[in-house]
Amino acid sequence: MNPYGTALKILALLGLGIWSLASSAFTPWGPFTATGPLTVKYNPALPAATCTLTVHGLANGGVAQLHAATIGGANPICSTVAAQGLPWGWQPTSATAVNFSGMSIRIGTVTCGTGATVLATSWSNAGNSLSASSQPLGGCTLQSLTLTTSPALTLP
Repeated sequence: MNPYGTALKILALLGLGIWSLASSAFTPWGPFTATGPLTVKYNPALPAATCTLTVHGLANGGVAQLHAATIGGANPICSTVAAQGLPWGWQPTSATAVNFSGMSIRIGTVTCGTGATVLATSWSNAGNSLSASSQPLGGCTLQSLTLTTSPALTLP
């Protein structure tokens, strides 16, 4: 077998891999805000808490770094919820899927999630939104999450 032919095939495959990663990039690049409902079950004896999560981030092509997050809402429990471990990250894996990494929140004295947490989320270009449901978040359960971006972010 020709070693140059093998090397060219390997380089071609690497190029395809790099191109596919580059093709899953947020546009436009720049600062954005995303907001929406977050529902977390943190204590089996209590009902799930639904609050509003707002994140501020920077889309930089293939990743988005979330550097600030606030949590609030009408539910009295929401006043005890705080974001932890920022920055969090969004890494597109396709035009319809994004890995949400590092998400961690504290509800009272309970910590949900760690820096190692990775949520598999869905992306909608039509709604400019990220969503997830029924996923472990540390010792808690993320029952649902929908964040809509402004300005509208899209994936190719």
